[in-house]
Amino acid sequence: MSTTRYAVDLTLITASPLHSGGAEHQVDRSAQRRARSPQGEDAPRREAEVRRFVRDGRGRPILPGRSVKGALRAAWTRAYGGRRVDGGGTDPLLRLWGDQDRASALRVHAVVLDGVEMVDRTGIAVDRYWGSAGDTALFSHEIVPAGVPLRLHLSGQVGSVYDDGDPQGLERLLGQVLGLLQSGRVSLGGRQNAGWGGVRLSDAGTRSVDVARYRLDGPDGLLALLDGRGSTVAVPLVAPPDPGQLTVTVTWDSPTGILVAEPRDKEQRGDQETVDTLPLRTRSRKGRDPQDAGTLVLPGSSVRGALRSRASRIARTVLLAGQQLPGQADWSTTGVHDQLAEDPPLVHALFGSTERRGALRVLDTLALGRTQTLKRTHNAGDRWTGGVVDGGLYAEQVPAPTTRWDSITLVVDLARLGGPGRRRAALCLLGLVLAELATGTLPLGSRGTRGLGEVSVRALSLTGDTSLLGGPWEIRAGAEGGTGVARDLLARLRTLNDDVGGAGWTDYLVDAPRTAQDGE
Repeated sequence: MSTTRYAVDLTLITASPLHSGGAEHQVDRSAQRRARSPQGEDAPRREAEVRRFVRDGRGRPILPGRSVKGALRAAWTRAYGGRRVDGGGTDPLLRLWGDQDRASALRVHAVVLDGVEMVDRTGIAVDRYWGSAGDTALFSHEIVPAGVPLRLHLSGQVGSVYDDGDPQGLERLLGQVLGLLQSGRVSLGGRQNAGWGGVRLSDAGTRSVDVARYRLDGPDGLLALLDGRGSTVAVPLVAPPDPGQLTVTVTWDSPTGILVAEPRDKEQRGDQETVDTLPLRTRSRKGRDPQDAGTLVLPGSSVRGALRSRASRIARTVLLAGQQLPGQADWSTTGVHDQLAEDPPLVHALFGSTERRGALRVLDTLALGRTQTLKRTHNAGDRWTGGVVDGGLYAEQVPAPTTRWDSITLVVDLARLGGPGRRRAALCLLGLVLAELATGTLPLGSRGTRGLGEVSVRALSLTGDTSLLGGPWEIRAGAEGGTGVARDLLARLRTLNDDVGGAGWTDYLVDAPRTAQDGE
């Protein structure tokens, strides 16, 4: 069999923020490091060190080919790699990805981001006990914002050595990979649970892609490759199988306004009395004119953090009542990172841990249409004199309550939850959190103790695995508003809990029982 080589250039569009980091530095979170410097003097307060995009030898930000290929292979394996084919064997296209004995037939080239404007996205982890930002829990990432085009170059070769694949197989594999990209099933880079890394083909409606093909079966084929005069084959895009996930959509607004603040430089204040705290936008960057910073955004990481905190509280309350609480019962002196590590296993299954990624992904939520912000000025009062503290005047630009927001979207990867019993238990826990969100008792964003962040849920929908849900759940607020949404949701969760068996979903909080329905 002669050697056949393929090449194709694709344009991808980022559907959400994208970050791919270089070599990660180790952060010293010890009490000794916070208390003193190596010289024994008081250490300055640690500031967030921006985690920069990985760069090549010329200093250009890039998405390394190995990183992109790993994401493509992971998405393909989830969709096709474990499937049985006629004859009982695994899909023969799996070997085209390569293994320790054979190089991959598909080559993924680095995506160069030279000229792409980067912005910074800052976040915090909230202490579960005190409700404030956790010590050493401020982080910042350099990101590519949504809506930026990326150029991806793929190439492949078969027939160069014995049994390394055939042209028809590689063309079929390319069609499956392109289908995954078109359907948005591929995420690149890190922090994917926070909704980052989503990409799609720029032409969402295309059914096939022209791929250059070079048959290297003689001198003419080699010359055609050198001159770029190969033939073109139209590779049809293959629609991927069902992803096995649940999608939760929350239609909402905020009667008080939602504020996720953009970080400000200390130097920006200068001689001014106050420097307004501005709401975060899709292209926020320190020192940038807010009119050029894109639309208002409620980050998926912020919503996910609020949901996780409440899920942990619910789970720990149940376990404490049953005297099954793992770890420390008192978190008053426990650091936020240790608090996260001590979450019950079912919370880790949903939201992840440092060892493994969780099943729940929360996308960024954008404001719709024209938005208006309201300036609110505050001051800090002296507790002794009752007057204004010198230098205690500050102001905030808060999105107006009339701001219209897109729906909050949550995606649950069921494969990461295990068998049907554990999936039902995880959905019960997540449903309880959503019920509290619907009743308005779970604020989002910052300044929740000052009256901001209230959520009014107008509708809630769950779609996906019909064996789990029995059909789509469409819940709308009636005369009772969000309370009615919560009441309807809890009624459905009771039915779901009855299907779990045993004592119900709480059996899975710590050590999931082995049941016949889980296939264990």
